[in-house]
Amino acid sequence: MGVRVGVEKPVFLGEDEDEHRVQVKKDEIKRAIEKLMSGGEEGKEMRKRAKQLGEMAERAVRKGVLLTLM
Repeated sequence: MGVRVGVEKPVFLGEDEDEHRVQVKKDEIKRAIEKLMSGGEEGKEMRKRAKQLGEMAERAVRKGVLLTLM
């Protein structure tokens, strides 16, 4: 669950296809932030999911640190 911004196709720089950029217009960023921060149900769900993912990442990092200390 997320807010899509940017162009459909990346812009490739030079010959290396791994090196590319995506152009995002300020209006698209504004729309995405407003959608995320809205008091509506979709915004609430997105913030809830982001919090869950953050907690999962924190647990994974803690577990990784514990494994390296063993």
